[in-house]
Amino acid sequence: MKRISVILLSAIICLTSLLPINALGATFPDNYKWEYSHDKDSYTYYNVNINNIYYDIEIYYDIFSTPSGGKGTYYVYAKFAKTKGDTLTIPETINFQGRNFKVNEIFIDDQNLESHYKKWKMPYKNVIIPDSVESAHFQYAKFTNIKKIYVPKKTQVLDGLSDYPNLKVIIDKNNPYIKMKNGAIYSKNGKKLLSLVNSKKTYKVSKGTTKIDFFGIKKLEKVYLPASLKTITFGAFRRCRNIKTVKINSRTEKIGSCAFEKCTSLERIDLPKNLERIGYSAFMDCYSLKEFVIPKKVKKVKSSTFENCTELSRVEILNEENSPKIDDEAFVNTAEGIEFIVKNQTVADQLKEQLSNNTRGVKKAKILIGDKVVYDNINCRPIKSLNSYNIITTQNGIKYKFHSDGGLYNTNRIKNIYLKSKKIKIPNTVKYRDKIYDIDVVDFSQDLNDPIIPPSAKTCEKFIADNIKELSEIFKWNKLKEIKATNIKDYFGPIRKCDKLKKIYISGDDEALTFISEISNNKSLKKIVTKNVGTISRDCIINCENLKTIIFKGKLSYIQRKSIYGCDKLKKITIEAEKLVEVSNKAFEGVPENCKIYVKNKAVKEAIKESGFKGNIIVMK
Repeated sequence: MKRISVILLSAIICLTSLLPINALGATFPDNYKWEYSHDKDSYTYYNVNINNIYYDIEIYYDIFSTPSGGKGTYYVYAKFAKTKGDTLTIPETINFQGRNFKVNEIFIDDQNLESHYKKWKMPYKNVIIPDSVESAHFQYAKFTNIKKIYVPKKTQVLDGLSDYPNLKVIIDKNNPYIKMKNGAIYSKNGKKLLSLVNSKKTYKVSKGTTKIDFFGIKKLEKVYLPASLKTITFGAFRRCRNIKTVKINSRTEKIGSCAFEKCTSLERIDLPKNLERIGYSAFMDCYSLKEFVIPKKVKKVKSSTFENCTELSRVEILNEENSPKIDDEAFVNTAEGIEFIVKNQTVADQLKEQLSNNTRGVKKAKILIGDKVVYDNINCRPIKSLNSYNIITTQNGIKYKFHSDGGLYNTNRIKNIYLKSKKIKIPNTVKYRDKIYDIDVVDFSQDLNDPIIPPSAKTCEKFIADNIKELSEIFKWNKLKEIKATNIKDYFGPIRKCDKLKKIYISGDDEALTFISEISNNKSLKKIVTKNVGTISRDCIINCENLKTIIFKGKLSYIQRKSIYGCDKLKKITIEAEKLVEVSNKAFEGVPENCKIYVKNKAVKEAIKESGFKGNIIVMK
């Protein structure tokens, strides 16, 4: 849900029972008014004043889908405090309409406070976080006088503390999740660097660190990375605008999406030969980056990887067999005349074809083998935007939607199906005006993402899709028993309220980039199998009350926070990934403790234990 107001100091409070919806009386500051909004999915109260802390109260649609005893979702956001004194004490509970609710997450964000209170400054020297808080974020706060923050034993996430030169962080010695080490906040086992404390120009990451997870450190210029580092996570160095050079050790295998985005002073980065993956937008807006070497094992240069790297003029590709796949917009707004240095003619030919077929990309590029130019003046193939229009066609019981500028191009969609059949297999192509066009997306929704129920939902028992980018919004297909989706490139889900659905199989491609968004409220679903998928999202597999088995085959990159819950009969989760899977805190919080998780190696087991799962984790032989 989009909030109208800007969050300045936020505390998320999970409520446990249905709240009565009544108007609230409160005294509000100048320039603020109490507001109330309601739509079919939620109720929201804005700017509720409780003891001089201002809250937004949001009540989500789950309440209305399960009105009697159901598991509704409730949030209270405390936006900012205007209390007196040197010490800001966050309350452990607040009283709302006569009931007390615990605060479990805090966001301190005063970036727009001065626009409402021109004379108001955050006066606090001390911040006391209550025992109930699990996450505390200070990214946008401006506590010019801050000296101490007291952190209780239940807090698992603490970040945004790098801009306070005199700050002392005091973490409860019994905290099992985080600790102070080497002037920074690390996970308790010392393997993950979570946040720097105080302003630093140079920082040497501690030995044994395998992951880095922080961003936006304004004064940081140099970072020394240990040999133990395997993963640079999403946005790790994002907006570190003063970093000029980076040398990554030989064991690092993955650079996450947006890892160095907006590092505007970055001129050079040395990558290890074992590097396998560079994420989306990893070096976007690195205006000073001039040269780059793509290691042999990198198979794909993803969208926006080098977008707006306006000085990037030389890229060396080390693969001698194949050019990495170049996504559209990977090199958009790089230097005109950019040179690509390759090993042989085979790679040169493949690279030229890809660069030429991008709709947004290089201008007057050159490809060289050694010092010899083999292709010159290569330009992307821009899509004309004039006279663009939508084309709707229905063929063989399927409704297609195209967007055209005089010649059809991505993305081509299936919007509706009228077939009366028990088994439906989505075609990969459609013929229109004597030409064949690929189908990229199957999306059963309206333009505003409202799900529609195709006529075929009344008869279809097995749904098959292969080799498409996206499959989404299968909603209330009441006859559907099985979904088989293979080679899904980008996105899968939501799949909701299909009451007879028993099995789902999803596979991605070898790059394992598929994002699985939501599989929810399917009463009969018993088994989910995936292969080579990238991300299991937050709130992904939820309220499937008869689900018993989940199997993650092949590659798996990331399991987000609270990815599985409300599946009370879940007995077995198998993770067959050979390499370390990134597991967020509380990723398995909603999994019953009697559910057994089977893994391939001790590294994956350790990652799951570190996320907080208390149940049995078994390493398979």
